Amino acid sequence: MRKREPSMKILVTHNAEIRNNGTGTYCMRALKQMESEGILEKATHFTPRGDAPAGYDWSFACDDGRDDLDWLPPRPWAYYAIDTHLGYGYRLWKAKQADRVFVAQQDAVASFKRDGVKHVEWLPLACQPDAHPCYSEFLKRNVNPDELTQRYDWAFVGFINGVYGDGQNNRLEYLDALQKAVPNAWITTGVFFEDMAIRYIRARLGFNLSIKRDLNMRVFEVLSTGTPLFTNRDVEGIDSLFTEGLDYIGFKGEKEMVDVARAALADEKGLKAIAEHGLKKVRKFHTYRHRMNE
Repeated sequence: MRKREPSMKILVTHNAEIRNNGTGTYCMRALKQMESEGILEKATHFTPRGDAPAGYDWSFACDDGRDDLDWLPPRPWAYYAIDTHLGYGYRLWKAKQADRVFVAQQDAVASFKRDGVKHVEWLPLACQPDAHPCYSEFLKRNVNPDELTQRYDWAFVGFINGVYGDGQNNRLEYLDALQKAVPNAWITTGVFFEDMAIRYIRARLGFNLSIKRDLNMRVFEVLSTGTPLFTNRDVEGIDSLFTEGLDYIGFKGEKEMVDVARAALADEKGLKAIAEHGLKKVRKFHTYRHRMNE
């Protein structure tokens, strides 16, 4: 049978001028990989402003965290709404203009449908293996093994912020409580891609706390580095993708966080098993290549 030639041309629109490390960047990487393999004819990034180039079959607008842009892509277009938990109104307005809508947060499916959005599906965030390598992949890049040696009991890379409202997790308080109980830690902000991956690889646990129960990027990125994910278990949708005790280590509340961390760190065999299973699961089902295929 003759191989079918790729025919789809996709215009990817997201603004990376302020933040070039968001979901849109990873989506674009995955789409360019598909282009190089002949699955797509063309994937082109366009910064949302002015007249978009013509000749594309679909536009794909990826949420870039900007709530102040009223520019809309040429039709037909799909919208990937990421931060519905932080700025719902703007994303609802944008979703109502789109032909297809995908949301990174599971609970936004019901919310969008209730508020009149049609054709909406859950499309969780993911990892990008070339940006979030594991130990063995770094060695293949000729990285000095000394730079990858485990030195810390746990690590966190991300924003150190308080709360967005009542009843939400205060990341600053949780980090403070965990560091007091398990002081051998590495806490970093403003680090991305491979530099972030190295920080997690150097730790025995990769810490995550979702402030508004969002299934954030860190969940997938920590798993991709082959470090055991240590996260609050009340994350929306996490148990639809991963299994606690098999793929990740969960907790609820500051006291249980401390108790579980100490117990996990005392079980080296258990840590290794969870790390290996989590890495295998996230790479098999939850990369941006999987998301863009969908």
